Amino acid sequence: MNDENIIPHQFTAETAREKGRRGGLAAAKKKRDKRMWKEIADDIASRILVDAKGNVALSPITGKPMSIREGISTKLLQEALKGNLKAISMLFDISGEKIVNNQVTGKDGKDLFATMTEEELQKKKEELLRKLS
Repeated sequence: MNDENIIPHQFTAETAREKGRRGGLAAAKKKRDKRMWKEIADDIASRILVDAKGNVALSPITGKPMSIREGISTKLLQEALKGNLKAISMLFDISGEKIVNNQVTGKDGKDLFATMTEEELQKKKEELLRKLS
């Protein structure tokens, strides 16, 4: 590396202050924009899901009108129960849990299913499938 060609930045205090102010304003704008897009996405996801004919979709679990967020989660759960590994991973990620080394860990890092027997896991899967049918 040719250190002779490197020219250090030598800003006056006033120039440095102005650059810092501009950077702060740009960061604040970026933060506002990010918050606005998050609010828009949240608003859309919380709306009631309506099919092409205008009928309100009902939740297969609660029987109440279903939000778009719940509809997406339900479809994701259906795919996960079919064995779609990407859907399984996404569901656990959304719920704050992670799959690490083929173990599902909670927020505390402990294995969630370590104490469940194979029969209990199968029963849980069947229960979820019944609710979705």
